[in-house]
Amino acid sequence: MFSFKVGKEEVHTIYFSFNRWIGQFKATVDEKPVRIGYQLIMGSREIKFEVGEKERHKIRITWKIPYLGYLRKLEAKVFVDENFYEIYSF
Repeated sequence: MFSFKVGKEEVHTIYFSFNRWIGQFKATVDEKPVRIGYQLIMGSREIKFEVGEKERHKIRITWKIPYLGYLRKLEAKVFVDENFYEIYSF
């Protein structure tokens, strides 16, 4: 659904996807899964993980499935080191 890069000396690509049909979400770092789960009901969800070895970054992705959310665009907010980074619509 969307991807972004973090790091200056140690750059990592984070990819987030959400399958509306089966409710599965997946976050990967450099093509390696770090969080996989399911959300089949309305409500908010948040995942957190860290990336990097020498240059560590805390990643937090939040999203909300509103009423009839599977029929509407969803928005995910991304935070890097607790600082707002970007909003992605999908």
